[in-house]
Amino acid sequence: MKRTVTVIVAILTLTACHHKQQPIYANEDKIDTIRSFCENGALKSVECKLHNRLNGVCLYYYCNGNISGKYTYRNGIKDGPFETFYSNGTLRSQGILANDSIVSMDYWIINDKGKLLEHRKLPK
Repeated sequence: MKRTVTVIVAILTLTACHHKQQPIYANEDKIDTIRSFCENGALKSVECKLHNRLNGVCLYYYCNGNISGKYTYRNGIKDGPFETFYSNGTLRSQGILANDSIVSMDYWIINDKGKLLEHRKLPK
């Protein structure tokens, strides 16, 4: 499971917001890809900006290299599917945001050994 998540994260990181040969354009406007890094050199985030506002899928990481969150932005606002993860890479929550507000969400509470303690859904 962890290996599958790692492979998926690696693919998303390599394909998110950019193309190796050419920059991406939306209506002839260049989409900027901004990467930030932890002090240890690990990737901290990959964000896409159009007109200096977050747009598209943005990825965030713990400094241990595991993904912490994946959010969809439109014009600087969280709007669309999202996922959050525990620091060990286990899925913590997933759902839909609209205009920075939760429309629906599933989340999982696990103990320090990774055992599922509870699964909840919003709205109830």
